[in-house]
Amino acid sequence: DEIKNKIKSLGSYQVHDDLRIGIIGFGRFGQFLYEKLKNYASIFVHSRTNYSDICPTFINNLDKFMSLDLDCLLFCNSIVSFKEIVSKLDHDKIKNKLLVDVLSVKNYPKSILMDIPNVDILCTHPMFGPDSAAQSWKDKKFIYEKVRITNKHIFNKFLNIFKSEG
Repeated sequence: DEIKNKIKSLGSYQVHDDLRIGIIGFGRFGQFLYEKLKNYASIFVHSRTNYSDICPTFINNLDKFMSLDLDCLLFCNSIVSFKEIVSKLDHDKIKNKLLVDVLSVKNYPKSILMDIPNVDILCTHPMFGPDSAAQSWKDKKFIYEKVRITNKHIFNKFLNIFKSEG
């Protein structure tokens, strides 16, 4: 009782998972995903447009961004720029990472990512976006294909974010 009287609760705090996700492309959809993902993981962002004014973990320099110890790279860029962006990635720096695309056309990004050795690949299609799920992802469809998954631990951590959101 003496100890209980001296300890006061300052509130409850969400414990962040140790998952580290890098988002490439920070347009409307990238920002939409960022707002939810940041509640579950450490998120770092890179885009050709400078978003440092709205994102504290924005990194403008691609080499610096790729030097981070990330578990996942989430491609939220346009389909038109996808191949160019992937071609700029140093394969040694993305080795053993989970590469996740959220582009709406599945065969194209899949074929490009399959050419990268020693990476896990998850092709996804969230069937929702900033307009249809602005308040909640609950009961929204999230379609995915496990193209190449060797690290099930990282894959499950990433997928569990979407499960947690319903």
